[in-house]
Formats: sequence, C-alpha cells, structure tokens
Amino acid sequence: MRVKEFYGAIVGDIVGSIYEFANIKTKDFPMFQRQSFATDDSIMTLAILQALVDMVRCNKFDSATDDEWRELFKQSMQDVGRPYPLCGYGNRFRKWMYSDDPQPYNSCGNGSAMRVSPVAWFARSLEECERLACLTAEPSHNHPDGIAGAQATAGAVYLALHGATKDEIKAYVEKYYKISFTLDEIRPDYVFDHFAATCAGTVPYAVEAFLESTDFEDCIRNTISIGGDSDTLAAISGAIAEAFYGVPTKYRGAVVGRLEPSLRSILTQLPVVDWMPDIPQDGLTPQEAAAFLRTHDNFLILTHIRPDGDTLGCAAALCRVLRGLGKTAAILPNDRTSAGYARYMTGLWAEDGYEPDTVVTVDLSAPSMFTDNAEPYRDRVDLAIDHHIDGGLFGPRRCVYPERAACGEIVYEIAVALGQLTPEVALPLYVAVATDTGCFAFSNTTEETHRVAAELIATGIDYRGANKRHFRTKSKRRIAMEGELLSGLDFFNDDHVVFLTISRSMIDRLHLDEDDLDNVAALGSQIEGVDCAITLRQQENGEDWKVSVRTTEWLNAAELCKVFAGGGHAEAAGCILHGMTLDGVKMAMSCAVCQIRELNRHKA
Repeated sequence: MRVKEFYGAIVGDIVGSIYEFANIKTKDFPMFQRQSFATDDSIMTLAILQALVDMVRCNKFDSATDDEWRELFKQSMQDVGRPYPLCGYGNRFRKWMYSDDPQPYNSCGNGSAMRVSPVAWFARSLEECERLACLTAEPSHNHPDGIAGAQATAGAVYLALHGATKDEIKAYVEKYYKISFTLDEIRPDYVFDHFAATCAGTVPYAVEAFLESTDFEDCIRNTISIGGDSDTLAAISGAIAEAFYGVPTKYRGAVVGRLEPSLRSILTQLPVVDWMPDIPQDGLTPQEAAAFLRTHDNFLILTHIRPDGDTLGCAAALCRVLRGLGKTAAILPNDRTSAGYARYMTGLWAEDGYEPDTVVTVDLSAPSMFTDNAEPYRDRVDLAIDHHIDGGLFGPRRCVYPERAACGEIVYEIAVALGQLTPEVALPLYVAVATDTGCFAFSNTTEETHRVAAELIATGIDYRGANKRHFRTKSKRRIAMEGELLSGLDFFNDDHVVFLTISRSMIDRLHLDEDDLDNVAALGSQIEGVDCAITLRQQENGEDWKVSVRTTEWLNAAELCKVFAGGGHAEAAGCILHGMTLDGVKMAMSCAVCQIRELNRHKA
C-alpha cells in the first residue's frame, strides 16, 4: 500500500508518555493505558508533517529555498502547537512557541530529533533527507548537536524505509554518535537527567533499542525498559521501527483514538505522494481485501446488533458487488432492521438453510456486537471490514481503518478495486457514509469523506431523496418524543453534560419504532454549551440501559464507554449498563465523566 499514514513516532510517544517521569526498568508493561496521551513529541511531529504536506499541495516542494522551508517549519510548529500549552513543552521551547518573533536559541535538546521523522518519507535521497532534517531543527535547535540529532534520526528512518539492514543503519548513525553499548549494560544507570534530554543522550540509545528489537512492539518495549526520557526515546525508535517493520493495525487505532480532531486530521488526510516508498503493515488494504473476495465464493455478510445505516449500507453494497462479479452472496437477516433501511436490503437476505463458505463482517467491531443468529458464525469469520479502533480482532483477516469516518468509505474502495461501483452499489454506500457522519456535519467528517461522497453521487444516485428520508423527515411520533426529551433534560458539570432519557413507557406510549429512535443520540449535542450528551434508552427487560454518548474534544467518548465494556470513537461511542436503576446509571456515568476529566487534567 502506498504510504500515507505516519504512526510509529506517535505510538512510541503515547506509550512512553506515562513513564517519562516514572521510569520502569522492565519490558513487561501494558502498551496503552487509560492515561496514556499524546505529548509535545506527537504534536511537533505532526507539525513537521503538516509543513511537508503544505509544500506538496502548493507545488513548491522542489522550488522552495532553505529560508522558505525554515519559515514554513517554524510557522507550522507554532500553528499546530499553540493550542496545546500543557502538552509538555520545555521552558525555553515554550517561550519560543508563544513568541511573536521566535529565534533559534542554540539548543542541543532532543526536541529536534523527536519531531523530524516525517521528512524521511518525503525525501527522495539521503542527501535531501539530511538537508530537510537540518532545516526542521534550525528554527529552534541550531546547536550542532541539535542538528546532528535530527539528521541521524531522519537518516536512520530513511535507510530503514529503503531496505537497509540493521548493520547499515547502525553504521550510518555512528557517523554522528558512537553506539558501543547494549541495553542491558546501560539499563541500571540510565536515568532522565540533563544529559538524557540532549540529542547525544537520546538518539544513540533509541537507535540501540531498535537494533536489538525483533518487531515493532519489541522495539517500543526495549525503549521504555531503559528509562530516561521515555516518550521522546520511543518516538525516535518507533519512527525507525515503523519504517523497518511496519506498525500493527491495532496500534494505529489506539493512536487515532487519543488524538484531538485537529491533530487527527493532519494524520488521516494526507495526499499520496508518488515518490513515497512502501512499508510493511499488518492487516489488508482495501485492494488486498478485494483480491481476497475475488478468489472466494458463497458469501454470508454479517451486520451488527441494533443495525444502523453504516452496517446495513455496507452489507447491501458489498452483497451487490459480489453478485455483480457472478458470485453467490447473501446477508444474514437482522430482525432489528428499521423500515427506513429495509428498502436497501430487498432481495439480499439469506434464505433459511443457506450454507456459506466465506463469512464477512461489516462495521461489526467486537464479538459482543454479533446478533443472536450470527453466533454460529462467530468463529468462522474470514474477513472483517471495519473502521473501529479494535475492529475485527475476532477474525484472521482484517481490513480496518479507524481514521475513516464510516465503514462505507472502506467498502467504497473495495467496490472500486473490483470494478463494481454501480448506482445500485453507490446508493447504500452513500447512506452508510452520510448516516455515520450526520449528513457530513459530525467532526469525524474528513476531506476523504467528501471525496468518496462525490464519487458516489457521480454515479447518478438519488442522493437528494436519501438525504430527505434520513435527515429531513420525521414522524409525528419522533417530534413528540423530541419534545418530551427536551422538556426533561438533566444537566450537570456546569451544564457541560446532559442526560436524555428514553424510558420503555415513553416508547410504548408514543408507539416509537426503530426509525423514530434512529440517531436520537445527536439531539443533545445540538444544545449550546453541551460538550457531552448522554442518551439513555431503557431496554425491553426494564433493567438494562443502552447508553449513547456524543462529545466534543472536551471528553473522549470511547474512553468513557470503555469503562463500562463499551467502545466506539473519540466523539461517538456506546455501551450497555445492566441491572441498574435510572438514577444508578446516571450516577455511574457522571462519576466516570468526572474521573476521566480529572485524569486528563493530571496528564496535562
């Protein structure tokens, strides 16, 4: 797959974030913990990445002078970094960050090395890589060692990307720093002191952690285990390890869930640059998933419980794609499909007795999301297509991209790869993408989302009719329900959080169906001043509550729901609370919100 994602440095930074001032001397630790977060290392790496992308997009990558590059790197670091004053900047760099006239201050600190890795992917020669690395350092870290640290790191990443051996990478780095030690030799005495905060005290140690590793995760564990400036060390070694090994899909998802939307957009909306090299990665690309589908037959497609437009739209589209190829394909019936979405499923449900050879899931993120009639296929999934952070871990093949706004975006690429983007395929895919983005109004909407929607519209589908059906038409029952919900709002945390409660008595009294209840979770988030809207829907047994959370950057919805064994995305997630009263559910959710907010304040 053509590289357009840069995760290694950020994974390393996030994993190391909680050990920077609490060093551990072991490789036995959880890779990600609830309090793990993106520090200044990640933010500055993304700032450098943004500057490189800007030069590509304005067609000045080759013609820009050194002065123009320095100015752009400086401006990008300030633009990207200023919204995050508490992310961990050193004192001198913080003054530089907020200065109206920032000047280099002869720093030899490791900040130049931690942020430089993206230049290795854009450079077309080692010499160009070294030049760009120098230019990223000079706006602030213009000490010779500050420049050397940036060049050594970027050069190591560049060589790893282009097939160099570990011996060759070590020989290159030793042009700058001697590496004459092992991790076991330094581990007892290596601490986070003044020396460990310099390039000389960081870069060679991070490189040795990579050299002694066996895969990406082992590299990060090596790095954390020696102590020192853990997040910066791991940002450097992680960048090299990504180029050499690739980054497991599950770690890419963990990154996306911990980045604020403005930072996430830098990472996930990158152009494809022709000269970028390929790097290894686990999981399947949409094109590889398409190749798998082309060579198999007799498909059964599974959707998730409480089906929404994304899972049903993807299933309908994929089923039509496979039938268009002359294959046998059907969708396992989902009895919770609402009338509004049933129109897209006509003729696609599997008949009783159908025996599949190949089972595919779409937008089905976890075993707990299987419908009752899908239980016999839980251990038979051949391919999982998803956009949730931990999606598809139950199957041997995963095509998972957590940065995508909807699973429909991934199925779109599969349809294109198989030459089956017909109007019959495009309409349910448009519904999938539109419904998972709130008709392109939610913060998960990206440039790529709009591009996909445009391509789907170009097939001639009646997108206006779909928009009216799903976003601008409400039953009288729905209007009555919204009136009751809005008259019974329950605010707390200085009105940042609001509860909306849908009781069984309301559902029965108003005769509400699944269409009436579709996307009701978005209602609370429309209230001015609300940063966290929690919709509580009482289940049929009267004792369980389905919880839907919609948030802003103020709180990570996935973190909140994960406390109760749920999950989802940073700004939209859900869970189920069992055997609790309404007051008990509100108390549990309120306490969890406060705890997460408090943890985040300590992290900052």
